[in-house]
Amino acid sequence: MSIVTAIAALLVGISIGYVGIGGIFLIPVLIAAEGLPVQVAIGTALATFFFTGLGGTITYARQRRIPWGLALLTSAASLPFGPLGAKVSVSLPAPVVQAAFALFLMISGAIAFARAIGWFPSLRRPPIAHPVSTGRAAAAELAAPLPMPIVLACGAIAGFAAGLLGVGGPAVLVPLLLLLGVPAAAAVAASQVNQIAASLAGGAGHFVFGELYLGLVLAVATAEVIGVWLGAHLSRRTSPQALQPVAAAACFVVAGWTMWRLIVR
Repeated sequence: MSIVTAIAALLVGISIGYVGIGGIFLIPVLIAAEGLPVQVAIGTALATFFFTGLGGTITYARQRRIPWGLALLTSAASLPFGPLGAKVSVSLPAPVVQAAFALFLMISGAIAFARAIGWFPSLRRPPIAHPVSTGRAAAAELAAPLPMPIVLACGAIAGFAAGLLGVGGPAVLVPLLLLLGVPAAAAVAASQVNQIAASLAGGAGHFVFGELYLGLVLAVATAEVIGVWLGAHLSRRTSPQALQPVAAAACFVVAGWTMWRLIVR
């Protein structure tokens, strides 16, 4: 593993633990710094996200910040759809997958920017039974739970996207939950649990199809888990809102770089 990949993995972990989004930046690093083909980079990234999800879940659970009902339902729905996304990913030409990834980055950047300036819409704002800002608070649970079909649909979308584009659970699940009125702290905490299921299912699919480089997984995952721990603790002391403009700018930059690579080739 190169020093560039190690530093990038640490920063990715911090972003995942802090704002719930960050794994999307690992795939371009694996392509550029390690020379992996796009489908192999997706599978390898997903395998590392299993460990970041595990680390994030342990950290948030110790702080009693996970809405377990929401987390477990979305995770259960992600499991069967991860391998399906992986099957579609390995069946498509690499340029198509890269173009889809660039589009997803631009959408993620727009969402992060909208959250930063307070323009992110919410279709539903249920009251919250318990505060979620401190670790001493009870685990966050919605006083008016979301309908089960909607929760399961969110999990299914997150699982399919993980297998297809290697984006893990949080990059998709957090915006969906915010759109449905789930508070940011609860959405990020639930997404850590979902990341275990989505990355496990999607990564297993890529492994079966031979699109995963095991030699990088443990080294990259170690740096990411350290970053997740740091990010989760930072989120208790400062507002994750401050990082949203940086995340948005990074999404647009990486999307532009991905498209540029497609064009020059």
